[in-house]
Amino acid sequence: ITLCFNNFTTSNLHGIAGFLHILPRAYYEQDDYSGFSALSSKPIGTGPYCFTEYVADQYIELDKFADYWKTEPKIDKIIYHCVVNDSNIPGLQNGTFDFAEIRNIDEDLNLVEAEGYDFLNIETTQGGNFAFVKFRMTDEITSDPLVRQALTYGFNRQLFIDAYFSGRASLTYAPVPKDSAAYPDESELNLYEYDPELAGELLDQAGWVMGDDGYRYKDGQRLVINYTGISDNANDTMKTAMMVEDYKAIGVEFIPSYYDWASYMDLVKTNENTQMFGYANDMQPDPYTLAEYYLTGSLRNDAFYSNPEYDELVAQAKMELDTQAAGELYQEAFKILNQDLPVIFLNDYTQVWVSNARVKNLVLGTFIDWTYNIEYMEIVQP
Repeated sequence: ITLCFNNFTTSNLHGIAGFLHILPRAYYEQDDYSGFSALSSKPIGTGPYCFTEYVADQYIELDKFADYWKTEPKIDKIIYHCVVNDSNIPGLQNGTFDFAEIRNIDEDLNLVEAEGYDFLNIETTQGGNFAFVKFRMTDEITSDPLVRQALTYGFNRQLFIDAYFSGRASLTYAPVPKDSAAYPDESELNLYEYDPELAGELLDQAGWVMGDDGYRYKDGQRLVINYTGISDNANDTMKTAMMVEDYKAIGVEFIPSYYDWASYMDLVKTNENTQMFGYANDMQPDPYTLAEYYLTGSLRNDAFYSNPEYDELVAQAKMELDTQAAGELYQEAFKILNQDLPVIFLNDYTQVWVSNARVKNLVLGTFIDWTYNIEYMEIVQP
């Protein structure tokens, strides 16, 4: 196979290795997109397992492909269950589930480390995920940099992550791992440490004056911030509860609304009332993957942020083949994000994975998905 690119970039190889998949033309070649899209519920690929069944919001079932080119997979069937956090730990404890990710919080860890569950193994991967809150940059209120600065200073992020993660997470300031060449020197950044007094001063400068009722007003309009959140998400529930209190202290009425995940990702772009929203992304070895979320016109840019200087730095970094030189360009780009504040970066954290002792040859890493070694994984009964 020969692949031709208009311009070779550092993202090409990453894209090929991580996102390019070989598909059978005879199966997927359709007259229109709707025909192609319809096949998404019965996919065919080139991996070690074949799609068997999908029951929406319940499970996906895969059977081994005995003629896989590397080796015949050792596990006959893989069943991927779709569950909420409250269900995965009981499933691990009673042996229904062989493997699952749990939250890195005391509540979950205490359950899997409890007496009688010594058949459960715990492994961690460092910094593979990070969380953030974004501003809708086209909104009349949150497009004001003074307001964004005030809301960043006005939220006690350190208190939140200490409470939720029990000290197992740290604040982060860029969308790349801290040991990446692209991560900027924090001494050169504004860390926006919690400062409600400064937050109030910034809102005063923005023309939002404190009223007798404890809320701020401008031209007769109360300062209200609408947040679009994720339902049944303990992180979002705790975070927004603390934001309500922190922002009330500086005269801001903060109103969170929660939606199921299927609706959420559409609403953050289309709901005109959305002014702030938050979720998490997996870290990627290629800095461009997440830098793209802030490029002008990018389909991933759900905050609708735009800065030509940022765009140019990222474009240069993507073309730079020297890792260190590219990292320095990304650092300068992320410093611009730190100044413009289209996003409040919250934390990266150690992910926790739990497997039954009968699972063998499981390989995990910050940038390695659990399926990496799946054809060699085994279930060995004690």
